[in-house]
Amino acid sequence: MRTEMFSFCVIISSVSYVLAQETVVTYNFLEEQGELTYVGNVARDSFLYQNYTDMFPQMKFQILTQGNVYASMFTIDESASTLRTATKLDREDICPYSHQCTLNFNVAVYLKDLDTEVLDLFKIIKIQVFLDDINDNAPEFPNKEITIAIPENSEVKKEYFTPGAFDLDTGANNSVQRYVMDPANEMFGFDVLYNSDGTSDLNIVVKYPLDRESRSFYQLLIYAIDGGFPVRTGSVKINITITDQNDNPPIFTKKQYGITVEENTAVNSTILVVTATDADADDNGNVSYRFSSRTPSKVRDNFDINIISGEIKVKSLLNYEDKKNWTFKVEAFDHGNPARTSTSTVVVNIKDTNDNYPQININLPPGGTKMSEAADTGSFVAHVVVFDQDEGVNGEIKCKVLGNDFRLEDFKIENNYKVVLNKPLDYEEQDSYEVNIECEDGGDPPKANETSIIVKVEDMNDNYPKFLYDVYEQTFQEEVFQSIIVQVSATDADSGELGKVTYGLHSNTDPRFKINYKSGLITANSIFDHEVDPIITLHVLAWDNGKPSLTSTATVVINVTDINDNAPKFPSNPVEIKFLEEQQAMQTQNLNITDPDFGQNGEFELTFPQNDYLSEYFEFNAVTGTIRTLKPIDREEIPYFKFIVKAVDKGTPQLSSTADVIIQIIDANDNIPAITYPNNGNNTKFVPVTSPIGFYIATVIASDKDDGLNAQLLYFIDEGDVRDLFKIDVNTGIISVGREMAEKDAETYKLQLAVRDNGTQQRTSYATLHVVVQPANETNLISVEEENKQNIMLVAIFVAITVFISIAIISSIFILRYVDKRNRARIPPKINENRFYDAPPRVDESMSATSSVSKDSDTELLKKRAKKEVSFSIDESYSDPGNNSTLTNVTSFSTVKPSYLSMDFKSPEDTQSTTWLCNNTMSSDMSKLDMYSEKELSSLTHSQLQNALHHIAGANSDRLWLQPVREEESKHMMMKRADDTHSETSHETTTSDSGRGGSEEDIHSNRGHPLSDTAILYQCYV
Repeated sequence: MRTEMFSFCVIISSVSYVLAQETVVTYNFLEEQGELTYVGNVARDSFLYQNYTDMFPQMKFQILTQGNVYASMFTIDESASTLRTATKLDREDICPYSHQCTLNFNVAVYLKDLDTEVLDLFKIIKIQVFLDDINDNAPEFPNKEITIAIPENSEVKKEYFTPGAFDLDTGANNSVQRYVMDPANEMFGFDVLYNSDGTSDLNIVVKYPLDRESRSFYQLLIYAIDGGFPVRTGSVKINITITDQNDNPPIFTKKQYGITVEENTAVNSTILVVTATDADADDNGNVSYRFSSRTPSKVRDNFDINIISGEIKVKSLLNYEDKKNWTFKVEAFDHGNPARTSTSTVVVNIKDTNDNYPQININLPPGGTKMSEAADTGSFVAHVVVFDQDEGVNGEIKCKVLGNDFRLEDFKIENNYKVVLNKPLDYEEQDSYEVNIECEDGGDPPKANETSIIVKVEDMNDNYPKFLYDVYEQTFQEEVFQSIIVQVSATDADSGELGKVTYGLHSNTDPRFKINYKSGLITANSIFDHEVDPIITLHVLAWDNGKPSLTSTATVVINVTDINDNAPKFPSNPVEIKFLEEQQAMQTQNLNITDPDFGQNGEFELTFPQNDYLSEYFEFNAVTGTIRTLKPIDREEIPYFKFIVKAVDKGTPQLSSTADVIIQIIDANDNIPAITYPNNGNNTKFVPVTSPIGFYIATVIASDKDDGLNAQLLYFIDEGDVRDLFKIDVNTGIISVGREMAEKDAETYKLQLAVRDNGTQQRTSYATLHVVVQPANETNLISVEEENKQNIMLVAIFVAITVFISIAIISSIFILRYVDKRNRARIPPKINENRFYDAPPRVDESMSATSSVSKDSDTELLKKRAKKEVSFSIDESYSDPGNNSTLTNVTSFSTVKPSYLSMDFKSPEDTQSTTWLCNNTMSSDMSKLDMYSEKELSSLTHSQLQNALHHIAGANSDRLWLQPVREEESKHMMMKRADDTHSETSHETTTSDSGRGGSEEDIHSNRGHPLSDTAILYQCYV
């Protein structure tokens, strides 16, 4: 066979149509194209892309090669579905002796699940490639040279058979179209015999009478010419020998013999006998048999003919499925010289028997038999194509999958199935499955076949790491160093990297803790405090190496046991508590003492002062720390209480703490402002009519005993300013001219002044000021008179002060001499004080020794309070820096030293830990302190000083309640007293307490005043 390369492009056509449930795409493809020649695009040519554009990226394409010889001749791009040739296609080799060459194979379309990436068989497209012939083969004769013996007495137009040429190409143009004889004018011609299979033979025709004696040999060339482009030819050389007469050819009894045999006919079995007779005698009539020279080799391989008897035997097993019938020519020839022949056609039909088992072809998806354990039930596993070469009932097939793990689903194309998942897979239970597929035909008896595939399960990250325990618990004692806490352990049932576990702590974990990411060992290298962390909870994470990884959590609980390492804790020191004044209902506050220890270590009891004075106002709860008022408290009388509270816990060993408690009495707005100016005796002001705007007239003077905003005063002109002449500063009370005045404004104005406090419920006091606006001509006269009055008043005040000072000096001299004489008598005094009170930081002016109130007011005040108050300053460092006097209202002492202040004196009651100090007004016992010099007082021990004070207090010491004073402060006070006693002015300038108040200078100074911010004051109430 001759072949030539063509340079022109192949012409491709495609047709897509649906046959039942089957999509068929056809292509016309010219043979002899090179490898990887484009055939078509299956997705576009089948309209799959147009119909499923959105799903196309998820599609995979695959040629189903199992059981199909043509499938291996092509290749397809699994994503783009481009179909190309895998090798050069030779039509004559693929489809010999066939007029039409059709290559059928299937393309599977898989759809990938985006979540599991499992491929499912979506569609099967049937591909038909019509392999079109090109003129790549020249006509050929069976033999290059043929010898024919023709008797010399042959009649004109006598025909002698010879095989014609055959062309492997097909079609109207590429096959043999005509014959040409060379030379054309010889004694012979030819006729073309057209056979039913498209081939042709030749008859050599005698054109003129023959004469052997003239010429006994002729040589002719016959050319066979096809109709292709370019034209191809083949030739045969025919040698004609003119012989003597053998004038009768063998004649077959039938022009065509036909026989039907079963495909399972045994080899060497005679299936047919052909018979021919020859009328000639002797060798000319002796007939023999043979296959025609153009009989294909496949016929010669399957059949044999007996040259003598004409028996046709089976040479090899016949297969109905390979070829259903055979057609070939046999020749009968005599033994004349030349021999004469004749031909007959033999047709052998093969009868199908159930001799074929069902054939099972399994086409795996591109990923093979690996399947994710996460695949859903119904997921595609493999494509199964079954066929049986038998026909009829013998070719009907039924298939099934053995077992319950997988099943077969009909793909709605005959004998096409899908193997799908029937039950969920679990790699941890079984990592591979053998899927057995069994198919059986409908023959009698049926024939069955079985095949299997191995499905390997791919492990997915479907198992979370599992901790040995959900909760790990450890107990440690506080304040003990800890290094190793606990080791956690988790396992993962997945395989390989998917089962590797890594440990970590939650992001919000206490930074003191660390964990080994491989071993799960948790360490701390820290000391734990029960009060800070009684229970520590850690969240431990374990994650695998999957993508994405799976994480599990376990809890580690660390119990830190308590030891008694904390004393009860006051919220502050001092602790300030506030109660409202004058409240009838009981008020309750709590000290809010805490002990961070646990159990009995955190339980405590409180010790409050056992004092009658406190018990009169408050009730104390030693367990809860609650303080409750028992009766209303007047802030103006007692602005605060101060005492010491001790808290002792119940742990072992016991721990305690103390703190000062200050109970602040919160002011209620229960006092109205007191206006001291203007008053009934002084309420008139004269203003010249020519006074400018802003001219000062007067200042309203008022006070309020309340505190804070309740004592903040605001000043107003409520009535009387009918001409809007005046204005008052709301904060200072300064009254001034508010606008320019004219002569018509000159008259007397009765201004009603209002003083309001700034409490929530404001209280108001009123006073009247007469403002006389004087005309311009009266201003000078009044000014002179006013100046004279002022001069007279100054002279009177100066005379009064001089008389008062003289009387005071003389009285002091007599008093000092009397005290000095009494001290020398060394008679131990007896103290009759009943109670001691802590002095408030601010004292009502009506009660002060420097108060200037009248005698009648003093009497009423004594009736109300039934007690007397004398104040003195203990330390000069706490007095007002502007106070130049040594003491105000301080009793003078003598220098006699009583025995109980001796350095050797000891009291039997030397057990008190707190020092108390009191000054009894006019008490001669206090003068005994003067006997010590500063050096001697400094050397007194704490106990000796305490005993001296208790001796002074006498039998009434159990009723004393005074503010504690440090030992150094007590000594300093005594030394100050002693120094003052021996000072040069002690007998001359000391003023006794008359109970009627002090001088005006004392009233307006801070000397010894209890309102001083830094003074530590002590008061004694009778």
